[in-house]
Amino acid sequence: MLAEYRTRLEREFPGQYVIFGHIGDAICTSTYCRLRAAIRPGQELMLEFARHAVALGGTVSAEHGLGKRKAHLLALQYTPENIEAMKQVKRRLDPQWLLGRGTLFPV
Repeated sequence: MLAEYRTRLEREFPGQYVIFGHIGDAICTSTYCRLRAAIRPGQELMLEFARHAVALGGTVSAEHGLGKRKAHLLALQYTPENIEAMKQVKRRLDPQWLLGRGTLFPV
């Protein structure tokens, strides 16, 4: 995974990146990445990294979970049947969907 990060980041942002901490929470602070036009390619690259992690047998998130910012990644890691099973547990334990409202599943 680190090899993938290095290869892609060097291609997209030569000499303008640092790999540190939770890569999925990446915030680019260089002048280049602050430009509005540069935000979208960075978001697309993060999505590619998530897909690559799953292809390697990994996950798109670990101990911190997905949350609101990464809820869209759930479908990369789980089948629709798996997601429906999660919703069934949610319906059973929280029938009014009050806990963590809108965090992982839309209300």
